[in-house]
Amino acid sequence: MFSVIKQNKWVLAVIALVCALITGLSGYSFRITQRATALTLWSAGRLADLEQVWAAFNKADALSLNEARTRAVNLDQELEKAHSGLSDLELSEELIFAIKMWQMPVSRIRQLLEQTTDETVRLQISDLFAAAQLEANRLLEASEKEAGRLQARARTARSAALWLTLLAGAGSIIALLVLQKRYAAKEKQLHDTLRQESLRNEMLTGFIEAVSSGNYQVELRGSHDPVLAERLQNMRDKLRTSAEEEARRNRAANGLAQIGEILRSTHNAAELHDRIIKFVVTFTKSNQGGLFLLREDPGSKEPYLELVSAYAYERKKFITKRVDVGQGLVGQCFLEGQRIFMAKVPEQYIHITSGLGEANPRCVLLVPLKTEDTVMGVMELATFNTYDEHEIELIEKFAGSIASTLANVQINENTRILLEQTQQQAEEMRAQEEEMRQNMEELAATQEEMARKEQEYIRRIRELEEQLGIRSATPETLQNR
Repeated sequence: MFSVIKQNKWVLAVIALVCALITGLSGYSFRITQRATALTLWSAGRLADLEQVWAAFNKADALSLNEARTRAVNLDQELEKAHSGLSDLELSEELIFAIKMWQMPVSRIRQLLEQTTDETVRLQISDLFAAAQLEANRLLEASEKEAGRLQARARTARSAALWLTLLAGAGSIIALLVLQKRYAAKEKQLHDTLRQESLRNEMLTGFIEAVSSGNYQVELRGSHDPVLAERLQNMRDKLRTSAEEEARRNRAANGLAQIGEILRSTHNAAELHDRIIKFVVTFTKSNQGGLFLLREDPGSKEPYLELVSAYAYERKKFITKRVDVGQGLVGQCFLEGQRIFMAKVPEQYIHITSGLGEANPRCVLLVPLKTEDTVMGVMELATFNTYDEHEIELIEKFAGSIASTLANVQINENTRILLEQTQQQAEEMRAQEEEMRQNMEELAATQEEMARKEQEYIRRIRELEEQLGIRSATPETLQNR
């Protein structure tokens, strides 16, 4: 019941209005009753004041006459206030006229009391008291009639309030019962709607949670707001696209890091070639791959491409491992320096061999190994599937890294060869220098021996001359002789 009232605010408004009317009627009845009582009490009180003036006047002593004068003045003032509308009483015209008629003898009594109270004045006052008593009785009767009318109006107001209370109560109960029935139907309908909304919300929550957990294949089922459903599906598609792009970026970064590690950690050329082509074929989920590098034959001026490594290739395909520049797709790719992508492979171009037999690949991709403007070779891949554009771009990045590393390897190899040649020449020069040094030493020894023998010959000649008495001969004279 209270829930019905809460749902229908106008019921509260009607109840409040009815309560206000009942309260108003009750208050009006109370005010009328209070007004009638006050009027009766006021009339009785003024009549009592007149009787007290009469009683004090009849005592005839000076103190009693002063009291009578004072009470007469007060009574005259009260009647004047009531007649002028200055009192708190709500008087009808009939009562105002009766009060005026009563005030006239009371005012005259007041005036006479203020004069000398001889016998003639006392008789006039007695007559005026009789007239005032008569008018007071008339006022009292009029007051009682007015009070009766007011009481009747109060009873009518109370009866109206009672009937209004009964009617309002009955009407409210009937209205509440009707509203309760309607509210029950609406509540059931609302419950069904809420249950459907709850199911839809559960579906939406499940859809959002699935998308948040990375399941971008989930579909939004159930009847939903078309605009909301479209927005959620667009959100899923955007998140799926972002996730795929992020996965591709991570895969590319991981692949570049792995091939970089292979290129850095391998120093043997043959092993490096094998590890490169094996990694590229495995990472790109290809079925076959080959690595061709540029070679120059010392006996020929024309360079050629040599298959330095292959992975999962049929042996028959590579009986001849030499490809001239410009010959076939490999030579053409090297010559043009651009990738070649074949989505339809000729029947006799290449076959992929597996445990189930041989089959023609679906796609063949040839990528030049190019660093800056220099092409160092060609990498050829074949697969049963197909290569997306982002995979081809990744393979080209692999090719760039491979070319840079191979260029460095070639530079290092050339440097090594030059260093070996330089070292060999240095060794030969050191050997020649040693031989010359030994020859010089032998020549110096020969010259020393010759000088020693010459001195020995001169000494023996002198000895002979001395023995023969011939004067000494100097080396110059001996030479002249």
